[in-house]
Amino acid sequence: MIGYRMIEPETYPRKAHLAYFMGMERPQFNITADVDVTELRRFCQEKGYSFFLSFLHIVALSADAVPQLRQRIRRLTPEEILLRGEAEVLPGGIEIREYAECPTSHTETAGNGTYCYCALHHHMPWEQYIRMAEELQRKAREKGSLEEDPEIEAFYFPTCIPWIHYRDVVHPMTDRFDSNPRFSWGKYEEDFRGRLMMPLTAAVHHGLVDGLHIAEFYRLVEENTAKLISGGL
Repeated sequence: MIGYRMIEPETYPRKAHLAYFMGMERPQFNITADVDVTELRRFCQEKGYSFFLSFLHIVALSADAVPQLRQRIRRLTPEEILLRGEAEVLPGGIEIREYAECPTSHTETAGNGTYCYCALHHHMPWEQYIRMAEELQRKAREKGSLEEDPEIEAFYFPTCIPWIHYRDVVHPMTDRFDSNPRFSWGKYEEDFRGRLMMPLTAAVHHGLVDGLHIAEFYRLVEENTAKLISGGL
């Protein structure tokens, strides 16, 4: 079971911000920025590693290092609200859980023109992760299932659009309570310097996450890319 802690309503500094954005029909937002993957692509080619799984590992670890990206909004039932009392519940009858770590559930090609889901945990040494990920990736493609993990609330949802170098993307969200971060990346292309630049999109709930937190995520992606290449991740 994935561990989590409850955010206390009395001391939560974003209580007013959360209430403000929860009043909106669509409180989520997307940010896309290019990241330099020149050395990572070279590293993967030389070592024979999957570029997708390598970058997925980097994204997941980087997101986990930002507490706001590990937080999830959960709608409470009337019975739960009654048992807790109004003082223990955030405005709108919700609670926030901050997970200790968040696995990934990414999309894989199912082989029939559609896609399937593949769940991965990433808190382990790199060599162990890549071996496990390749095996689970193979099994997911064979199964071709859209079945979700019972603890899907804790997960990140990454995906890849390797055919195009896009400028922006909007991820589908179920409703205003949907707070699972989505991450996507596209085709890398050379810029005027000869560097390989790849679009990376983060889609998050604005009630929990601001631009400052997304900027820290992008900084960590750059830092963890360098660490993976140097053998320190």
